Amino acid sequence: MTANVITYRGRSAAREVGKVLGLDLQSDRVRHFARLWKEMQDLPRHLGQHSGGMVICQGRLDAVVPLENASMPGRVVVQWDKDGCADMGIVKVDLLASSSRSRS
Repeated sequence: MTANVITYRGRSAAREVGKVLGLDLQSDRVRHFARLWKEMQDLPRHLGQHSGGMVICQGRLDAVVPLENASMPGRVVVQWDKDGCADMGIVKVDLLASSSRSRS
């Protein structure tokens, strides 16, 4: 499965920087906090599992791309996102489906 890169957003970036600085609302720290918070926006935080992204590769996939165990037993995640896979010529398909049931 392909990776899904989770990035820092406003509140999660503010929480992380505030924790590191031990923020106590002193003005120098608040300015420093604000600068770091803005710089941190959209940086990678961790990898998640893409819900339907599967990759196809001839031969052993671990010989081509780094892999890691997913949280679900028996699943493995490619450490590249869809763009990284495409750049390397790895075929990625999305296996997404919708469930629509009619009611009588």
